[in-house]
Amino acid sequence: MASDKKDILTAYFKIVMDDYDETVFQSCEGLQGEIEVQYVAEGGATQPRAVRGMPKLNKILFSKGNAAGKGSKKSLTDWFMEVADYSKPLKRQTLTIQLLDAQKNSVRTWRVLDAWPCRWLGPSLSKDSSDLIVEYIEFAHEGITG
Repeated sequence: MASDKKDILTAYFKIVMDDYDETVFQSCEGLQGEIEVQYVAEGGATQPRAVRGMPKLNKILFSKGNAAGKGSKKSLTDWFMEVADYSKPLKRQTLTIQLLDAQKNSVRTWRVLDAWPCRWLGPSLSKDSSDLIVEYIEFAHEGITG
């Protein structure tokens, strides 16, 4: 049981896409959704009825990784720069997010539909720090399947 806790504490999130390098991050936030609740008064009823409204999706933020990539494909930073170029069409893509344990085995997988990078934060540079790979990248999307 103790090894299970250790595996969770050293887990990573890997982003896999068709056209871009696989990228590993230590943190992933925003894998959640919510459905608005609307209250409607029905004729003759003494209390309003709760009905479904529009779904709300959070942006997904990955942190403590390297969005610059290492492989032969384009990096997440390249994709962000393409999105920022208004002369090009917005490229959406399905992201596969894999939760990896300490041995780099996939523990859980989510698919993020029609995603695109909407925010990128580069590393904080300081003469007192040698930490150059801490980057953040955030994605807008149109749904998550698990």
